[in-house]
Amino acid sequence: KGFTANYWPVRNSCTLLFSALIVRVFGVKRVQDERSLENKMTSREFFSRFPSLHNFLLSTITKSVETDSSESLFPVLLLLSRLYPSPLDDTQSPLSLAPFQDPIIKAAASPIWKCRVLASQSLIPTLSSPNLSNIL
Repeated sequence: KGFTANYWPVRNSCTLLFSALIVRVFGVKRVQDERSLENKMTSREFFSRFPSLHNFLLSTITKSVETDSSESLFPVLLLLSRLYPSPLDDTQSPLSLAPFQDPIIKAAASPIWKCRVLASQSLIPTLSSPNLSNIL
C-alpha cells in the first residue's frame, strides 16, 4: 500500500524495501538475461514459502487493474514475472498461477509500456496447453 502513498519518501522507501526483498527471495542476479530460469523460482516453491502472498497478490493485481493504478500493479507484475510454473502443478492447485491469468490479460492493456511488457512476461507461466488456443 506504500506504493500508492501521497508522500514521495514513503514511496521511495517502499521501492527500496521491495528491491531488497526481491534480492532476498530470489537471490542476486546470476545471469544477465532476466528471463533465464536461474533468476527465477517455481510458483509452487514461492507460494509454499509464502502462502499468504497468493491471495494478497491476486487481490492487489485485481484491484490495480480495476482502478487502473500502475503504482501497485508494477511491483506485482515484476514479482509474477520472476515465477515459472512447477511441473508438479496443475490449474486446480490452490497455489497455482491460473487465477492470475485474467487480471494479467487486463493489465496488458495498460497505457504504460513497461506494465504491458511485464504483463506479457507474467502471462506466459499462467498458460497451460488446454487453454492456450483460447488466449491466442
